Amino acid sequence: DDLAPSDDEDGSNADGGDYDDGDVDNTYNGFASAGVNFESLLIHEDFLVYQEDAPITGLERIEDTRQFQITPRARVRKRLGRVCDFAGIVSDSRFLDLESIQNQLKALLDILESTSSPRTESSETESKESDEVPENAFSGAMSSLDEFPVSPASEAFAEVLICEIAIKNRDRLGVLWTTMLRDHYKNRLEGAMRANQASNANNEKLAPLSIDPGMEKCVSGLLRICGYAVLREEVANEILGSLQLFYQSEDNSHPSVSFRGLSKHLGEGLWRICRNVDELRQLGVEGWEGLLGLAQWCAFSGGGNAPETAKIDGKPNLDDDDSALQAYRALHLMLHAPELKDVIPFRVVGAIRALVVAGERCHFPKLSCAGLDLLQLLHTRLETLIARAVDPASNPSLEESTGENESEIWLTCWGPVLEGMSASAEFSQYPSVRQHAMSMLTDAFIDKQGRCIPADHLCKVLKEICIPLAGKQLSSMFQDAKSITSHVEETMIEFELCISLIFKPFLHHLKRILKADADLLSVWTGILKVLEDLLREGDNLQVNTENDPTGGETIKRARKILFTSRELASEHLRNAITVLIATGVLKGEPESSQDLSALTWASIDKMTFCKNAVEEWKKSALMPAPKEEMEGEAKIDAQDTSGQEEQKANEEDSAVAQEI
Repeated sequence: DDLAPSDDEDGSNADGGDYDDGDVDNTYNGFASAGVNFESLLIHEDFLVYQEDAPITGLERIEDTRQFQITPRARVRKRLGRVCDFAGIVSDSRFLDLESIQNQLKALLDILESTSSPRTESSETESKESDEVPENAFSGAMSSLDEFPVSPASEAFAEVLICEIAIKNRDRLGVLWTTMLRDHYKNRLEGAMRANQASNANNEKLAPLSIDPGMEKCVSGLLRICGYAVLREEVANEILGSLQLFYQSEDNSHPSVSFRGLSKHLGEGLWRICRNVDELRQLGVEGWEGLLGLAQWCAFSGGGNAPETAKIDGKPNLDDDDSALQAYRALHLMLHAPELKDVIPFRVVGAIRALVVAGERCHFPKLSCAGLDLLQLLHTRLETLIARAVDPASNPSLEESTGENESEIWLTCWGPVLEGMSASAEFSQYPSVRQHAMSMLTDAFIDKQGRCIPADHLCKVLKEICIPLAGKQLSSMFQDAKSITSHVEETMIEFELCISLIFKPFLHHLKRILKADADLLSVWTGILKVLEDLLREGDNLQVNTENDPTGGETIKRARKILFTSRELASEHLRNAITVLIATGVLKGEPESSQDLSALTWASIDKMTFCKNAVEEWKKSALMPAPKEEMEGEAKIDAQDTSGQEEQKANEEDSAVAQEI
């Protein structure tokens, strides 16, 4: 830059003189600082105060609107940007030794440290008392950065420089992280969370943090460093573990909401980290915990701007950069990547379940169904992942050996997957999501992975998840007559899915349960209890006749649908009894009052809808079946509703063929 006339002038007129900036306090405790003098010179230069020989053109005035105004601080930064080569400072740091880079970063960190300490009442009192200090004390105050506040833009620029220097020297990133950067980001983020909690101490609900430019650049800087750290095996695990700072509260009881205002930044950063699937193989427990925890937090924080109208008309209204969608993209990529097929830990279940909940919260059922598909994909890899968890030597980077045997790991890993499906089937407000979840839950038992499930855990899950879920759905399904008649197709589909969820897994694994001598009695009595409530005499159908003048007709149609549903349920019960008789488990004459046969016949006697068929069932139980027939009946697959139905279908097919 050439020297302007104002550069040669004395800048002592900041307290008065030719130019008076009334809107800006140009003094500090009665003394003009170096920055104020520099600012005054720039102002004089901009207004051409000292250029007496310049011709008057009428263009000297600055437009008096907010659109064209520029603050004194911005003018200073603009001038410094032209004078200083900041890009060169960053790029030339590659040629500095480690100590010089640390000194460079320390100078920037000292500036930020002066802005991170909040002012208290005592510090304000001390600052007021300092107005009376003598003039010779000002030189000592000049040496302290705490005496002069740093602007938000300068704070943000310092964060950018720290991030750029770290990235430019990523071959020394491990040393810079452990010596300086780790403490910096930890203190900044945790300090912001503590300040936010203190400011909301009297509020029942914690509000998100008010984001300033410096904090925004701090968050984006850490995300950028993590994106580059994934490429370096020696530091990837430790640096990605720092992602927990974004979502982990002090008591670890719930995810933090402090950084929800930056959810889109975090979602984009998550995607940029996860797209390097080749490098994710080298992550350990700490790295995966930070990465998958951030994915779960992004799914939890997404969809916050969906309007209420989307709940009524069902239109999806999520932004393309919404954090929930970014979390889904990242999880979908990782779960479908061949490189991570046997590497990604089961901690990912929590993130997927958060996606399903996010779809409900933001009225976006497609996101919930997509999350359920990811759960099903994870279920198909269950056997391989559990085998690797049991044998950590097959994947040393995971280090997931917990001392549990394979049977216990099946329950702790497989259980959360099924619980995620059952929660969607029970609580979703969308029929498509409920039906999808129940269909997947049934298929989870009868596919090829279901054959690997230990029989005792199979009985435990059937007793605690599947049968209670089907019972709740069936009891709530036939309450409102108007709802039944208005949504006949949806009602019948969900009814068939509930019945399939009860009987298909049970019949499909019956031989394995008997062979392992598992808890068959508790599973079967649970099934009978659900059917007792469904097949008992009477109904609980209700209709509001005030709003529905045809209430009587509605009740009639609803009872007809209920009668059809009960016929279908009794047919499935008859098939199950036939299989139990063929396997020799159910007998016509009970041996004791508490055995399976006695409890079964006592429960069936309470099902008034089946009273005409009870005697026939008991007679078939008293008749000994041939050995070949018993073996054939025992091989009945759960996917076949009954042998008689198949025979009937074959007869109908032959009749149609004859007509043709």
